[in-house]
Amino acid sequence: MKILLICLSVLLHFGSVYGDDEIKIGVVLPLSGNTSNYGTEALKGINLAVENINRAGGIRRNKLKLIVKDNAGDPATTSRVVLEMIDEQQAMAIIGPITSTNSAVAAAVAQQASTPLILPTATNPYITEIGEYITRICFTDPVQSKALAEFSKNHLHAGKIAVVFEKGSSYSEKLSEFYVMRLKDIGGNVAFIEGFESGEDNIRDVISRALKVNPDLIFAPVYYPEAATIVNYIAGLNNPVTVLGGDGWESPELFRLCGKNMSSLQVFISSHFSLQNPHQIVSSFVNNFQQVFGNRPNSVSALGFDAVGMFVDGLKRASLISKNGLQQALISTSNLEGVTGTISMNEKRNAVKDIYILKASEDEFILETNISTY
Repeated sequence: MKILLICLSVLLHFGSVYGDDEIKIGVVLPLSGNTSNYGTEALKGINLAVENINRAGGIRRNKLKLIVKDNAGDPATTSRVVLEMIDEQQAMAIIGPITSTNSAVAAAVAQQASTPLILPTATNPYITEIGEYITRICFTDPVQSKALAEFSKNHLHAGKIAVVFEKGSSYSEKLSEFYVMRLKDIGGNVAFIEGFESGEDNIRDVISRALKVNPDLIFAPVYYPEAATIVNYIAGLNNPVTVLGGDGWESPELFRLCGKNMSSLQVFISSHFSLQNPHQIVSSFVNNFQQVFGNRPNSVSALGFDAVGMFVDGLKRASLISKNGLQQALISTSNLEGVTGTISMNEKRNAVKDIYILKASEDEFILETNISTY
């Protein structure tokens, strides 16, 4: 088992097309806009990994250099900045973006330019099908929804389930679709399903209709701003319904927006990472992260960290430090131990790894259980 400790030894001797200077990694993230919290946290993990590598001497006399671009969560901006990083700034690979919609745009550009793209958080299953230069280290929506459906029926024993999702969000629509399919396969009862347009009033209207069927559980695969509206509205009604979310819920901002309402309900989410994971690599990462940034990492931070780790591991195994050499190494990643779990690429260049189920306390998510996807 290779240990993805970011203070890695330098690479074994092999040829390089980059010389004894620097290797550029493009990073495209939403550092402004509605999903900027995700981008900021991912960048912390990426920066920490790169700083540790460079402090240890870099990679065969080459330091890593980040080229960071803000896409503001906009697909057109994503396309433009990814092309700039590849054509003008000669990035060897790209890490990011965050959401599936923007990641699909980035993947199309990267594939056309034969440039490796490592997706840290995009869970839409179809993105890696864009081409062989696209890999991801997070789980996909079908895998996540399967785990959430089985958790709903077998762990929570929810008899009647309502599903709400955001219209126009690829992430929200697909995760709800896969969840419903899997739940029906295992004999679950979907008593209500409806999408909402963006806006707090629209969210409340759909939640109100969902509650009229008296569900045991509401599944809401949305991002944290919409999740906050859902939690605060249900808590204000003093309704005892259990709430289940996907990985898009996980953000420190959610607890700031909800306050004590988070612990007044039973709230569970799926995640790529757990602070309570007892593995040494995780505790070392958490301590390092907290010393540098003053706060503990979340799953997006951890995925950013592991994205750099997979890039470095790929370069260690590549016969040549080049885009093609890196791509061939990335798709053969196997049993790479990261802070988000043991990472192996399957035939579709998706990571096969455990999923963590977390439960909300007053100010953080804590580990409830983990579900194997092998």
